[in-house]
Amino acid sequence: MMHPKNGDIPDFKKHFFLALMLIALGIALSNTLDTRTPGTVLVAIGGLFFIIAMSKKKQADEEQY
Repeated sequence: MMHPKNGDIPDFKKHFFLALMLIALGIALSNTLDTRTPGTVLVAIGGLFFIIAMSKKKQADEEQY
């Protein structure tokens, strides 16, 4: 199976993947560290990137039609 080039992946998928990774890392950190602040911050930043990804997906869908 051939992997797509970097330019073939839509922007919203990149942001969505980054959001999932940040949220997962934030949850892992908040469960393992005594201070939960870094985990909470990463979850919040991941949520922001999730919102950005959904906005870009909506724009991409509107441009398609």
